[in-house]
Amino acid sequence: MDSSNQLVVVALPTEEDVIRRYSSEKEPHLTLLYLGENKFDDAQIAHITQYIEYASSLFCRFGLEVTNRGELGPNKADVLFFNKQWSKNIEIFRNQLLQDDLISEAYLSTDQFPDWTPHLTMGFPATPAKKDLRDYPGFGWVNFDRVALWTGASTGPIFQLKNYDYGQSLDMAMSQINQDSSAVDDILKHHGIKGMRWGVRRNDDGSSSGTPTARMPAASAKRWMLI
Repeated sequence: MDSSNQLVVVALPTEEDVIRRYSSEKEPHLTLLYLGENKFDDAQIAHITQYIEYASSLFCRFGLEVTNRGELGPNKADVLFFNKQWSKNIEIFRNQLLQDDLISEAYLSTDQFPDWTPHLTMGFPATPAKKDLRDYPGFGWVNFDRVALWTGASTGPIFQLKNYDYGQSLDMAMSQINQDSSAVDDILKHHGIKGMRWGVRRNDDGSSSGTPTARMPAASAKRWMLI
């Protein structure tokens, strides 16, 4: 599969995080949403980009605890697995992104693993991770401060996450998305349907519905996920 024509939403470790010294990946990352082959035109990509940018502006930088290191997938990727107990807020963020029609369309038309497994790839058999020669090797925690929409091979727009506000939970922050009607309209009126809200779908007759319409992946789709 040509990675230069794939869409994927990722979280990026901070520039200072030690993980960057040892991963052999061009850009170490946590895959948030794998959206498959890019079949959108420039206007649709602009819409998706603005949507993710706005959502990211409400999402705080975060850290994840490493539970173990092991292999994942048919390519035997060397990965760090994260504690899912710490990823509740990320699940909320992923679900909010999937409320957008175009993002949902791409996600549902691409076969996915049954469960999202938060992980960061250190390397592959052909491109192994760098050796950890520290006195106390190992990784216990990774900090993330940016979200990116990759429209090519580890390239695409990057959005800075805000500093954590201890007085505001992520649930409160994400609720602003629906409360701030004008901000959402500003995003959608250029490349979407004016007046559409997150979580609202257009029916065939032009009316709206609060229930997302699921599209099943094609039966012939190959089961895999970008690692």
